[in-house]
Amino acid sequence: MSRKTKGQRPTVFDEEQDPPAQTASTDDEQLLSDILKKALGLKEANGPVASALKKYGVTSIDTLLGLDYDDIKHMTFDAPDGFGDDGITPKFTSMELPRGHQSLLIHLNTFILHEYEDNGNDIRGDWTLFDADAFKKYRGSPEALTRYQ
Repeated sequence: MSRKTKGQRPTVFDEEQDPPAQTASTDDEQLLSDILKKALGLKEANGPVASALKKYGVTSIDTLLGLDYDDIKHMTFDAPDGFGDDGITPKFTSMELPRGHQSLLIHLNTFILHEYEDNGNDIRGDWTLFDADAFKKYRGSPEALTRYQ
């Protein structure tokens, strides 16, 4: 079943099926984790954003940058929801990624595009150039607020 409406382009999550599994090296996964902590201030290794990214096979910065606005807006994560009938096995409920978390991911993607397209800083080649303070400033800028309107 498709979630798109007439006139919308398809996204990678349009079909009601499990997302394809992605593979990444441990270095790629660590880099993604570091950028999410540095850029988004995420401290929970198993919080909603990490859970949603894992669920959708996002294991590297490259796969994160491959997500577009609609992909992120449709992300869900598995939230703990007590225990199963045996009282031991954890139970999970699929929930929509909170809008604030969606916005953080969207702004991270647009910031990287902004740095590359508008400022000529290709931080995709050297993630040590990533400036968390510049990202925070960008998030409140008029450009960030209007880029995906």
